[in-house]
Amino acid sequence: MNKDKEISENKIRLCSLENNSFNDIKEITKETLSSIENDIKEVNLYNNHFIIYIYFQLSLLEFDKMCENLKNIPTSSINLNKFITDNDIINTNRIIFNLLTSFKFYIDSSKRHLIKQFGKENLEVSQFIGLTNKYYDNHFSYRFLEKLRNYTIHSNFPINMIPYSAKENNLNPEKMIGNLKLIVKRDDLLNEKSYLNAKVIKDLTEMTTDIDIEPLINELGGIILKIEKYIFSLHQNELENSISNLNFYARKYKNDNNEISIIYNISQNGNKISATTIKIPFDRIDEIENFKNF
Repeated sequence: MNKDKEISENKIRLCSLENNSFNDIKEITKETLSSIENDIKEVNLYNNHFIIYIYFQLSLLEFDKMCENLKNIPTSSINLNKFITDNDIINTNRIIFNLLTSFKFYIDSSKRHLIKQFGKENLEVSQFIGLTNKYYDNHFSYRFLEKLRNYTIHSNFPINMIPYSAKENNLNPEKMIGNLKLIVKRDDLLNEKSYLNAKVIKDLTEMTTDIDIEPLINELGGIILKIEKYIFSLHQNELENSISNLNFYARKYKNDNNEISIIYNISQNGNKISATTIKIPFDRIDEIENFKNF
């Protein structure tokens, strides 16, 4: 701490920490401290749920990057025996397993969050359940991927084949390009019906081909976004008010490299200084604001 900017023990200070350098900004009152603490609590309440949505999004991003690497591969340069190794199969299934797990984790934790926040019998929870039931009933992607997660946990890798297909180019065959597809074998799933349910079994028995899961996962990403928008709407009024207050108190002191904190209960023993600190979570606020405007 800069001794030239010594702080009195009985003062509450708004401060900036940048590059290990402490800068005192201004004194605030106990009433302002209490208000800031309540506003931070509101931000953290939503963020404790929102971080699980971010986890799903990171899993989805990893899946998207993998899929991009499976596209636009020149036919003249591909050697499937070398391209699709056991390690490729393992890594592909690892990414898909993480995504399927994060999907189930998100749905379960969202329900738990709403029950804790609003009560098991409240309208907010019943609307959430109704929303997930609607997506389950009306979207094959949602119900299939939910059951594929069960199959993957208890039985086998979902992906055991990554076929390559290319569109013919008779004029310039050397310029042909193709894509590798992530295919789940329909018969493998039907041989393990105990991990499915009647509706998904009926879906599969009515199919005549194996299942390309990339478009299903892309659709699922959009569904989860809509569910999270619903959950955000339940917090929105209190959250926006708290964010507005925190921005009013301290946003103008925030830059790309510093952290804004409140410091109080300061005591000094020789060269040793201790204090209670509260960080204003502008990084979390920015994530939430980006989501709100998406």
